Amino acid sequence: MSQLPLTALRTFEVAARHLNFSRAAEEMFVTQSAVSHQVRRLETWLEQPLFSRAGNELRLLPAGQELADTLTVSLGHIDQACARLRAAQRPLPVVVAAIPSIATNWLVPRLRQFQDAHPGTDLRIEYALHGQSIDYHEVDFAITYGDRPPDASGATAEVYLPGISCAVANPAIADMPGIRALNPARLNAVGLLHDITRRGWERWFAATGLAPDAVGEGTVYHDFNLLRAAVLAGQGIALCPLAIIGPDLEAGRLIRLSDATVGAENHYYLSQSTIRRPGIDAGMQAFGRWVRGLAVAAGIDSAPSGG
Repeated sequence: MSQLPLTALRTFEVAARHLNFSRAAEEMFVTQSAVSHQVRRLETWLEQPLFSRAGNELRLLPAGQELADTLTVSLGHIDQACARLRAAQRPLPVVVAAIPSIATNWLVPRLRQFQDAHPGTDLRIEYALHGQSIDYHEVDFAITYGDRPPDASGATAEVYLPGISCAVANPAIADMPGIRALNPARLNAVGLLHDITRRGWERWFAATGLAPDAVGEGTVYHDFNLLRAAVLAGQGIALCPLAIIGPDLEAGRLIRLSDATVGAENHYYLSQSTIRRPGIDAGMQAFGRWVRGLAVAAGIDSAPSGG
């Protein structure tokens, strides 16, 4: 018996699924005549027809149906085996969990730099949610926020970025009378945007020499991305971390209203897993160098300034 016509068998399986040579040709990126030629070659090799052709209608004969069923299962197994082998050779992605504010405003806008410098290293970015523990068997790096290092079993933690915040507004709000003069009545009239509680604004008022009890009510946001969107849209004045809104200040989308800052006790922390995962060492080293280099390049002063 002559050699098994593998190309013809593969072509027949696609044609049998579609019962249409044109659609089979589209899937295989060949011409319709090429599909027809391979099917005829297989029928010649088997010495029997596989399709019945009545006008434009294509039907499988019993022999064709039996062969198609067998090929679909067999080729599926081959595809799965090849996929497993390819996956075993591919480096695992470096998994990075970051709180939403860092992920959206710090990490993601800069990822192209890493991808261009390390095209062979894949990343998987996910959220680190407040109050939820991180499994460092599955996460390689995490960026979180707090007034103390995170209690992370299976990881080391280090200060990454300062958490100090300043008062900002969009240019239209900042240019209103009394705003840059820090008139409490005008600040409250425009609207103070709160991050969960009024405590931040009370501390900022004290840092600027204003009475803390002069802080008025305002909309509360439980997510920094919502707070940033609101202040950019001119909904009021917000206390925002300098480390995160640097590009907004540089581009003039936000205006800093005072040198006063609050939150010097808070920091963004970078945690790195100490649990080894096979095939991940090189990727972790590359990402670790890069992500730490971002903080150095930003040149953000972590020391708070006075009122």
